[in-house]
Formats: sequence, C-alpha cells, structure tokens
Amino acid sequence: MLRQVNTPPMWAGRDDPRECHLCGHSAGMLFKVHHCRNCGYFVCNKCSKKDWPATMLPRTFVPEKEKIVRVCDSCAYVQEGKTWN
Repeated sequence: MLRQVNTPPMWAGRDDPRECHLCGHSAGMLFKVHHCRNCGYFVCNKCSKKDWPATMLPRTFVPEKEKIVRVCDSCAYVQEGKTWN
C-alpha cells in the first residue's frame, strides 16, 4: 500500500549499496541508479519505467520545480492495483 503520510520517504544513503533494489544490479560508470520518488530506494532505468505527475505525491516529497517524477515499477504496480510477479 502506498504511504499516506506527508513526510518524504527515507532515501537510500551514501552508505547503502549502490544497486537496484528490484533487480540487484550494481551501479557503476555505465550503469546508473536513482531514487524512486515514492519509496526512496535505488532503482535502475530498467526497473523504473513509470513516470507520475508530481501531484500524485504529497508536496513534501518532491521539489516544486519537478512536474513529472520517476517511480520504481514496484510502486507503480501497487498504485495500479497489480501484484508483483
């Protein structure tokens, strides 16, 4: 279930492994990971194909200048009412 609070997620930090939370692929010079704007975990491009309007998240989650935010496939599936296979 998606968070229903107004505090942003705790983002993965510098001391956390720089790998995709979903597929486990490690980040490197040619393989980048970024934070899912909903859950805060590191995810790769392959595992984060969905964009949401920033209005789908509480204002405290994203800077005002961001109109579209990228979310991981897991968060997108939950929001769409699907199950993870």
